[in-house]
Amino acid sequence: MDVKLPMTVPCAVHGRAEDDTQQKHRNPHPVNAFRNSRTLGFIALVVVWLAAIVAARVMAARYERTPGPGAAPCAWPNDVSLQRSATHLTLLVFVHPRCPCTRATIETLDRVLRTCGDTVQTFVIACDPSRRDPDWRAAALLAAAAALPSCTVMHDSDAAVTRAFGAKTSGLVALYSPAGHVLYWGGMTEARGMSGQGVGAEVLRRAIAGERVTIPRPVFGCSLTGGE
Repeated sequence: MDVKLPMTVPCAVHGRAEDDTQQKHRNPHPVNAFRNSRTLGFIALVVVWLAAIVAARVMAARYERTPGPGAAPCAWPNDVSLQRSATHLTLLVFVHPRCPCTRATIETLDRVLRTCGDTVQTFVIACDPSRRDPDWRAAALLAAAAALPSCTVMHDSDAAVTRAFGAKTSGLVALYSPAGHVLYWGGMTEARGMSGQGVGAEVLRRAIAGERVTIPRPVFGCSLTGGE
């Protein structure tokens, strides 16, 4: 006896389910697509932000380690109004009253001079050639400079003394013998605004003690006459 099996009829529902699944893989849900794009955008924003921070820090570090314009050491000028000591060493410190980097120079110099006794007569020459700052004589930097041992603050409002010595960068320190020979010429810090015991401080201390040292040294500070 022949038994006839029922013919298999394709399930339309099953077929539609498979088609829907394939369609979902081809076309993700709009909400999920939006979330993915937002996540990628956030990651990209974080990467850009971190890159900007790194770039800013690199630029800041490079600026801190970049010395100001240099100047060749010179003997004491004959036509300058400032009189050097005939019995002591004369130390000149050229500063711009508004230079934030030079505060470190004053702090470092204070530590050096307090170990030298009364062998040095110090002049801090404050330069403001622009004459556009009515309060520059009362700057906090000059008050700190006035507290240096055996120090006189000189207001060089027309920059005549500054230019006579060829000083270009705030923080330049120049040491002269009673005969007017330059014994030290350069900066006191190893970077802009970096106080502490550095090479410059040690070299100056040796020069004050009578040792012959290698000059000039780099000066880290703002321009004295360029309006920086």
